[in-house]
Amino acid sequence: MAYDHVIRSYLAEVFTGPNLIGDTELKHRGVIVRKGEFMLRFFSHDYLISPHGIQDIKGTEAPASVSVVLLKYLLHRGPAQALQDQWLNFRDFKDSTPFVGAFQNNVLTRMERYFHNDLDSLRNSSLIVGGTLKNLTGYDLACDFLALPQVPLRLLYNAGDEILPSKAILLFKSNAGYYLDIECLAAVGWLLCDLLIKASGRDTNFLIGTM
Repeated sequence: MAYDHVIRSYLAEVFTGPNLIGDTELKHRGVIVRKGEFMLRFFSHDYLISPHGIQDIKGTEAPASVSVVLLKYLLHRGPAQALQDQWLNFRDFKDSTPFVGAFQNNVLTRMERYFHNDLDSLRNSSLIVGGTLKNLTGYDLACDFLALPQVPLRLLYNAGDEILPSKAILLFKSNAGYYLDIECLAAVGWLLCDLLIKASGRDTNFLIGTM
């Protein structure tokens, strides 16, 4: 697998290297430490991170893309000035430019194509994935998700009509770059889209990994 060497390198950093973020920061990030191993929730799935790899609570190996995101969450610490409390589009993050087109196509446009005007299906899928519905003026559907304990997302969605097409917006907190690098933030969006489509029962062709 293309990610195997990356995962092995990150595991070595987590368990033998100098780059682990420290006990105080692990607690802040909602990481549970048990007998030298780590427990983390990614959306509605719990994962155990050990020197041997990453598995869910049933013992199934985590998708490679999920493993990379979880390990990066244990290692990455972005600039302190990123710690602000406001919602941003993916394109507003520093260094996002090379990934904006793929994010639009693989997350937002893909979500609009699959769910189109079916708000009931998107609403049900959001709840299955662990989302919390919000009542926000100007949107047909709004839902908050917790990708990782300190990485919330907000999905805003409007169904289309005779004039305007359906429109999806996915927001991250402005401090997300403190916890994950830009590649992993993009992956989180892609994985959320995968999970929503999987929850709808419509498709099994996932872009970067099933859970």
